[in-house]
Amino acid sequence: MPTDVLTADRLAADLPTRWLGRPAHVFDSLPSTNTCWLEQARQDAAEGTLAVADVQTAGKGRLGRVWQSPPGAGLLFSLLFRPAPPITPGQVMMAVVGVVDGLAAHLGVAPRLKWPNDILLDGAKLAGLLGESTTGDDGQLVVVIGCGLNVNLDPADFPPPPLGGTPATSLLVALGRPVERVPLLYALLLGIETRYDALRAGQSPYADWRRLCATLGQAVTAQGVDGVIEGVAEDVAEDGSLLVRQADGTLVSVAAGDVTLRRTAARG
Repeated sequence: MPTDVLTADRLAADLPTRWLGRPAHVFDSLPSTNTCWLEQARQDAAEGTLAVADVQTAGKGRLGRVWQSPPGAGLLFSLLFRPAPPITPGQVMMAVVGVVDGLAAHLGVAPRLKWPNDILLDGAKLAGLLGESTTGDDGQLVVVIGCGLNVNLDPADFPPPPLGGTPATSLLVALGRPVERVPLLYALLLGIETRYDALRAGQSPYADWRRLCATLGQAVTAQGVDGVIEGVAEDVAEDGSLLVRQADGTLVSVAAGDVTLRRTAARG
């Protein structure tokens, strides 16, 4: 069997993690791995359970966007966590930083972050993560974190970015060669497991998440829940919000929304 074929048996054969990704469920096609696992979470799916799909017909990105990837060209997966309440931004931060750790360890690349949870390589979007939560039938908090990563997509596979938006890239484009998905997924799961174990031990991923954030020091337009905010992205808070300094000197906190880089600005 080719080593790049995703099957549950193939993933389980050499999985380097202690508990994350066990068990693994692999689907030829799903509407959305996040939606699938949110439904399973209301029942008794174990913490660490992994769902991987070769194709998503209704893959979800942030702000209701659709994440698309041709068959066999990306990694589309979701992980189920059962953390002690309350829900914290650290749960998604640790997954984002864990994916960066895995990419760096496995491929020697140095990704950055576009606030809040997009992963950039050479300034273009390589991956995105989405965290969602629910309560199981037993009343326990469940967090599902999904990741869509462009592995072997050709430039022709990318839709044009929205006006002012971030262009897309893939590992194939960045490295100039195909990348096998199974060992890459192993590396990502190991990176996330290490970060989640640290989070459970009381170690916040915030400092590393902040260090990786390429949005800081940039002039941005933020489409927040209260309207459009323009200014320089000055910092990120521990609750995950982006702190934008407006032209009049006011510092505004953007808790959620879409950020567009307007121009490069020197860090103050």
